[in-house]
Formats: sequence, structure tokens, C-alpha cells
Amino acid sequence: MSDPAEEAAIRRQVERTLRVMTLSMIIGVIVLVVLAAVVSSLRGVFILAAIIYLFGSLGTQWYLRRRFLGPLKG
Repeated sequence: MSDPAEEAAIRRQVERTLRVMTLSMIIGVIVLVVLAAVVSSLRGVFILAAIIYLFGSLGTQWYLRRRFLGPLKG
């Protein structure tokens, strides 16, 4: 179908994007946990937001890996 070099370039770009997404997710969860520790009156809200953010981000990354990297494996 397409050139192997082109597929390799696309694969590298998708992997790089997913690494940036992972870093962003980690930073976001850390910020929410720190806010939960600092603002004790809203601790439950921040923890819930961190959990939802974590699972949403992991689900999105899983979907993108399957959607974009899956077809490039062959």
C-alpha cells in the first residue's frame, strides 16, 4: 500500500505524540494531587477529578494506539 519509510515516519510521529500525551497526563495528575493536598476543603473533588482524568487519558491513549499504531504493525 504505502512506502515502508513513510509508515516508519508516521509510526515515529504517533509514538512521539503518545509520549507527550503520557507526560501531560502525569503532570496533570500530579497537579491535581498537590491541589488535593493543599486545599483540604475540596480534597474529595480534586481526587475524583484526578481519577476521572487518569482513566480518561489512559482510555484515550489506548484507543489511539489501537487506531493508529495497529494498522502500521503489518
